[in-house]
Amino acid sequence: PGGRVGWGGFSPAQDEIFVTTGASDSTARVYTLTCDVAGAYKLPYPQCEQCTVAGDCSGNAASVAVNGAGTGCTCTCSAGYYGATCANQCTVAGDCSGNAASVAVNGAGTGCTCTCSAGWTGATCAACATSYYGATCANQCTVAGDCSGNAASVAVNGAGTGCTCTCSAGYYGATCANQCTVAGDCSGNAASVAVNGGGTGCTCTCSAGYYGATCANQCTVSVAVNGAGTGC
Repeated sequence: PGGRVGWGGFSPAQDEIFVTTGASDSTARVYTLTCDVAGAYKLPYPQCEQCTVAGDCSGNAASVAVNGAGTGCTCTCSAGYYGATCANQCTVAGDCSGNAASVAVNGAGTGCTCTCSAGWTGATCAACATSYYGATCANQCTVAGDCSGNAASVAVNGAGTGCTCTCSAGYYGATCANQCTVAGDCSGNAASVAVNGGGTGCTCTCSAGYYGATCANQCTVSVAVNGAGTGC
């Protein structure tokens, strides 16, 4: 009897009430009103608004918590999502040109990292990888398939429409299918044979006593080939 209850004022963080049991305020007890779970709310008493995955993380988070300053929310995005509110999703179609085997959020959590499918390369898998060509980068240049197995190397041509072979020693032609041999190109009468400077045929170094482009001509015994290699 004779006691009273009063408000001690309002602040964004809390309210205070005082309760007295007699006529004097000296007997007052002060009670602070706060949200029921400390640190669980992004807005303090009296709003007491909690962080939620649906409301603060676009529904795309594994968890959410009040940030360190107690002024908002920090989302831990689910796999494949990124951004402060987990609103961005990494997809093969949207981030990797549709040409990736998989995609994941990058280490910094700021974008996407594509693992390109075979034949594709680049940050967004938009370009053909080395040795691949064609509209869908499905064609691959190989020594076995495009150079008859007789090339030192092979690469996509400048136009990006096919393959260019660098033939191994002794072979020539667009697909390195032709081989220079003493038996086949020099009538069996050469000391050696090599591909000509133009890469279009063979040059024979005729054995002693033989002459001609294919060493098919022979000077008789005791007669030498002339200096021009055109006769005896």
